Amino acid sequence: MSSPGLGLIMDPYLLYSYSSVLERDSPRFTELGSYFVYLTFVSTVIVALCGYYLEGYVFLQPLILAFAYTFSQENPNANVTMWFLTFPAKFLPLALLFLTFVMAGPGPAKQQLTGLIAAHLYDFLIRIWPMFGGGRNVLATPMFVKRWFGANRGEQRRAYGTAVFAREQVPRSEPQFGQRGPGRRLGD
Repeated sequence: MSSPGLGLIMDPYLLYSYSSVLERDSPRFTELGSYFVYLTFVSTVIVALCGYYLEGYVFLQPLILAFAYTFSQENPNANVTMWFLTFPAKFLPLALLFLTFVMAGPGPAKQQLTGLIAAHLYDFLIRIWPMFGGGRNVLATPMFVKRWFGANRGEQRRAYGTAVFAREQVPRSEPQFGQRGPGRRLGD
């Protein structure tokens, strides 16, 4: 077994950078808990394909490729730089896969390919099949996951802040002449 080398530094960096961009800026993950469902689904498929079928035991490389694939699907024309080459983001997963093939061989490249398969399967079930195939979204975020992330608090997180919804107003009768009003506080 060879030493970890540059992957010891680059793998956590790539995992963090692509994951944080997806979690913060992706229009695909606007619902509370939808990124958690994505991460759970992709990880499960990677463990099933890479761990069971290919008998792999390192799942970080396929997970990074899954994040890179999802990032490239959302930002196909954004420019990314790898080493000294700058190219459109739509080629990023293929470049990562090719780099693994050249540096580590076909075995690790096959294991890393499971991340691309998992991310594409998620994209197919969430976006492609409902939009073009006439099917329904089979991976919708369940309500109990939304509650884990605070869906019942009466607020919605948006890219520019948090919107807090007003409490339900009880209709009150209008005050008569000489009577005081309902005495509500500001913001109620």
